[in-house]
Amino acid sequence: RLYSAQCGVDRATYAHTTSVSSASGLGVTVASVGAHPDGWFASGGEIERTSDGQRRTIVAQVGAVLTLLSPFGELAASDAVTLWPGCNHVHAVTASVPVEVIGHCFNRFSNVANYGGHPSVPVSSPFATRLVQVRRS
Repeated sequence: RLYSAQCGVDRATYAHTTSVSSASGLGVTVASVGAHPDGWFASGGEIERTSDGQRRTIVAQVGAVLTLLSPFGELAASDAVTLWPGCNHVHAVTASVPVEVIGHCFNRFSNVANYGGHPSVPVSSPFATRLVQVRRS
């Protein structure tokens, strides 16, 4: 798990403290996500409300808009929050890996030595695609 003892990535190194601009349901807009590109906080990133330590998982990020897995009961504009980037748990970039699944373990966290997955398993699966029946005449 990202930021666990086995992973070894230091949570404090990647913390981004900011404030909420607005919140509605699963959507949270933050005043600043720093110089981070779209998707930086997605893939299991987290948002923590500073006042009480409640955390939620971030499933998507486009610009300053975060989409959460589950909403906070109450989250108001100007609430202080801390954000942490997520990890797609892909080992590294190879010619067979599309650019949209760039390996965060290698490129974002420089943490390949502690990678706990299976780097040789293909990202795409023939079992996850639709099969088409070919009719022969």
